[in-house]
Formats: sequence, structure tokens, C-alpha cells
Amino acid sequence: MNPQIQNYLEQNLPFYLDMLRRMVAINSFTANAAGVNALADLTADIFADLEFTAERVPSTNPKYGSHLVLTRRGDSNRVVGLIAHLDTVFPPEEEA
Repeated sequence: MNPQIQNYLEQNLPFYLDMLRRMVAINSFTANAAGVNALADLTADIFADLEFTAERVPSTNPKYGSHLVLTRRGDSNRVVGLIAHLDTVFPPEEEA
């Protein structure tokens, strides 16, 4: 691994572990729209620090949370795409 990247990751590990802890603490079961939307809010806040703008796209099914689209304009013509999902497969009663 690139030594600069490794050094950065080692120095920032507590920050990223805390971010992960906050994300997984949110019940984002698919049918829990409020939880999915709360995770979208947190994700948008995290990426706002990296100069991303957030757009919410309502689900076609009102039982589910919104989709989150994050964009960031750069100085080049390159385009990078990342696709993820906010919901989990575990209902609240299966949380440990």
C-alpha cells in the first residue's frame, strides 16, 4: 500500500470507525422509512464535508425511504459513479 495512504488511514481510523458506528446504529430495515431516511441524512452530512450535494428522490412506494443521490463537480471531465443502498435486510426484532 502507498505509505501516504496507509499513514492517512491509520491517523484517521478513529474517525472512520465512529462514522461506521453511527451508521450501523440506525435501524434502516427496508420497511422502516424513517430509519432509512435518517441514514440518508447522516450519509448526506458526511459527504457534505467532502463538497458533495445531496438530492432526495422519493421512492415510488411510500412505505420505503427516499433514494439519496450525491454529486460533486470536479475540475476534469472524468466521471466516477458509486452505487450503494441505505436499507438493511434485518427487521427490528432481529437486532442484537
